[in-house]
Amino acid sequence: MSMCFTRRDFLSRTALFAAALPLSRWATLSSPAIRLRIGFLNAETDAARRQRQGFELGVEEARHAAQLFGGTIETRIIAEQSSDTRDLTAVIGGEEPTRCIAWFRRAASEGFLFMNVGCTNDDVRGRECSRSAFHVIPSDAMYRDARAMAGNTSGEPTAWSASLSRFGADTLNQRFQNRFNQPMTADAWAAWLAVKILWESALRQRSGDAQALARFLERDSTQFDGHKGQPLSFRPWDHQLRQPVYAIAGGQAVKELPDASPESSVRDALDRLGPGPTSTPCRFAR
Repeated sequence: MSMCFTRRDFLSRTALFAAALPLSRWATLSSPAIRLRIGFLNAETDAARRQRQGFELGVEEARHAAQLFGGTIETRIIAEQSSDTRDLTAVIGGEEPTRCIAWFRRAASEGFLFMNVGCTNDDVRGRECSRSAFHVIPSDAMYRDARAMAGNTSGEPTAWSASLSRFGADTLNQRFQNRFNQPMTADAWAAWLAVKILWESALRQRSGDAQALARFLERDSTQFDGHKGQPLSFRPWDHQLRQPVYAIAGGQAVKELPDASPESSVRDALDRLGPGPTSTPCRFAR
């Protein structure tokens, strides 16, 4: 059975577990140390600035957890395509489709993962999809389906809102507000979650190896808590993160989409957003 813990549960349980063990026993259990190396794809845009804030908060929180396990999280800011990406586990970023596709190809060639947190373009999940890429931000197709479901609700759907309060969203929003003195956006949330996904995957696999993490992310049983109240997982057919989105009116999240159906599973409901396994043009080898 797959389990999904909140950040609060995770930190409290691991802290209690660590405190109950003799130091020598804890050192044995935490060996070998996890070494996670993450690059952030920087750019001179507002979206990239918001992504970097989410990235920084995610790294700070992951490093706090890593102290309990003897792990290390190394980061590298990547400004250009020619920047050094040797030994990286993953690169986080994404905004413009052509640049994303170039990074997908580089990730496949060099053996790291690309965590797309900004490019919503359908083609990067379709005709130009890559097995080395995992898409944390929703796609344009998901947003189109959400708009159709929202009906007369005004405003564009979004992956995140600073007005969210349930399922620990209020504490996450407050941590971001305290850290950066501004509300958390969808770009920032996606980058924060990408770091959380990478760290939790490395912890569960006891490895910072990119291919080991990719296999873990592709498992049907793998899921994550993104403070949305539902377990989030990557679709095997295009590596898009399953997740609800929110209709916004007056700056407030007024509706979660899709509506949950008592006759369907969480995954079946979430898969109503975006193309399914038979309609996707993605054809990477599985």
